[in-house]
Amino acid sequence: MAKLDFTQQERAEIAQAISRAESRTSGEIVVIVTDASDGYRSFTVLWSALIALAVPLPLMIFTDWGLDIVYSIQLFTFLALLPITQVLPIRMALVPRRIKHARAHAKALEQFLAQNLHTTMGRTGVLFFVSVAERFAEVIADEAVYEKVEPQTWKTIIDGFTARIGQGDRIDAFNEAISSCGDVLARHFPPGGMECDELPNHLIVLDGAAPSSSGPVRARGLFGWVMFDWATQPFYTLVVTFLFAPYFVNGFAAEPILAASLWGYATGFGQLFAALLAPILGGYADSHHQPRKPWIALFSAVLIVSLCVLWLADPVHPDRAILILVAFGIALMAAELATVFNNAMMPDLVTGRSLGKLSGTGWAVGYVGGLVSLVIVAGLLVSDPATDKTLLGLDPLLPLDAASREGDRLIGPFSALWYLVFVLPLFFFTPDRPRRERKAAPVPQPGLYTRLRQLVKDHPQTALFLLARMLYADGLGAIFAFGGIYAASVFGWQAAEMGVFGIILVVTAALGAWIGGHLDDRFGPKRVIAAMLLLLIVGTVGVLSIDKDEILFVLQVPPKETGAALFASAGEKAYLVFAMLIGIASGPIQAASRTLMVRVTPAGQITEFFGFFAFSGKVTAFAAPLAIGAVTYLADSQRVGIATSVAFLLAGLWLLMKVRLPASAAG
Repeated sequence: MAKLDFTQQERAEIAQAISRAESRTSGEIVVIVTDASDGYRSFTVLWSALIALAVPLPLMIFTDWGLDIVYSIQLFTFLALLPITQVLPIRMALVPRRIKHARAHAKALEQFLAQNLHTTMGRTGVLFFVSVAERFAEVIADEAVYEKVEPQTWKTIIDGFTARIGQGDRIDAFNEAISSCGDVLARHFPPGGMECDELPNHLIVLDGAAPSSSGPVRARGLFGWVMFDWATQPFYTLVVTFLFAPYFVNGFAAEPILAASLWGYATGFGQLFAALLAPILGGYADSHHQPRKPWIALFSAVLIVSLCVLWLADPVHPDRAILILVAFGIALMAAELATVFNNAMMPDLVTGRSLGKLSGTGWAVGYVGGLVSLVIVAGLLVSDPATDKTLLGLDPLLPLDAASREGDRLIGPFSALWYLVFVLPLFFFTPDRPRRERKAAPVPQPGLYTRLRQLVKDHPQTALFLLARMLYADGLGAIFAFGGIYAASVFGWQAAEMGVFGIILVVTAALGAWIGGHLDDRFGPKRVIAAMLLLLIVGTVGVLSIDKDEILFVLQVPPKETGAALFASAGEKAYLVFAMLIGIASGPIQAASRTLMVRVTPAGQITEFFGFFAFSGKVTAFAAPLAIGAVTYLADSQRVGIATSVAFLLAGLWLLMKVRLPASAAG
């Protein structure tokens, strides 16, 4: 049985079937549907651990890799599998059928008591229970019915119900099963002289299968939506942050200082155009009731083509720098705009109380995608020109010319191919809102300035949240942009150290996003953002407290020795600890911000408001880096300059605490 969701009309049909069945008997029928009878989280941890434990065996037998590499791969395997196995179809496949049915039966017994079926006057209550994820259905009867009806009778009804569900006739399956239960009760318990309807006749739905006007969203639809983050994140990890950007500045361009400046301009203009276009295109799509997938497909095509152009960044042709910068800026704009329309699909997929979990899972899976792609490219494809070895000390898998930096140039096409392959589940499995015909001509859409003014006037608390998010997102972006630069200047880290550092940050961010999604649903997105901002501030101050020979500003430690092992010095270890706090906090901040945006958005304007969301995150993205650069120059200190980001975080936190949310959005 697939995940069941019910429209109001379908609920009404089932309620009528219950009333008709009970009109022929003095018995009581209660129908309950639950998405799943248990979370089975322990099985995901168990299987992830077992597979991770098994990984070293073939590596130790067939390779000469050192224990440090093997253990790193083992840890990576566990951390990569843990969020992937959270996807419902995968999670359920890991659980033995006997255990699933046992827990579903226990849930049915629990509901039999919770719904008071054991308290009817004649002890004639009958529960028809369906647990979708376990593919389990059962009839539980109270003692008076149990004494007169053979268990095989109920099994026959369940078998017929299951067969009809398998044929796709779910409402007919429920109606026929309810009618059959009524027939059985009518034979043994005909209507009494006194009408007494002791229990409710409506369908009871548990665990998030709430009413929907758009029909069922199957697990594979949610899987397709989550895979968009998996498809997109490698672009940010490989191209924007860790690999291609350093190559462009230090390996491709003739003048590194000028190249760094131009790369910053390309990043800024790409984000600025995305910020300006997002609310306009989102408002247009909402006002015309357009599906969102065509927009995602359009920007996906632009992204893929632009990424392929990065292959032309041959170091013997530095004159192509402008072409590469334009292609990168367009790719960044396209990725941001595609994300706007993908985010806007969230409220059509899950109910409000599951938004945090879906958003957090998306961020976590995206981070894992970035991590996997980083390990593949840095560990197996891109080689160091000096040693012709990859980050893992291996020969590149492909015959790429290190002298012409083909490994670095392949990052763009690799990211494009990755995106193309893994975005397909979104288009194949995830439902989109239908296009609605408009009888009247579309109302002319106001400009961006008018839209912003209307936002502040009509939704002041949402505008205040977007302002807060603008500040703390600027601070967070600056920390990621300059944190690695600061570490490289303090400890002299090269490509190997930066690659491992990037992997550590991505792993901790993925775990943080996954955990934060569950905290989001329990405590509310605003509380999660505030708590994680405090943790982020602690991590940032901790990072800035470290220098070559000191920790926490005052504790003296031996400096890093030349030729020392990876992260051997006390300063490096402390830096990694505080950096991990930053990684853990960053995932929940971004995921919970997306959830909170969904909860404060008016119905029918979700795409437009996610345009404002993108606008708030990008329109001033240059502010924190510019402030850091200016303070660094004036104070002649990178540490003091980067400390400016803490001011952005504090300002964002202060404004966030002033946001007053309706009870439905507070969590």
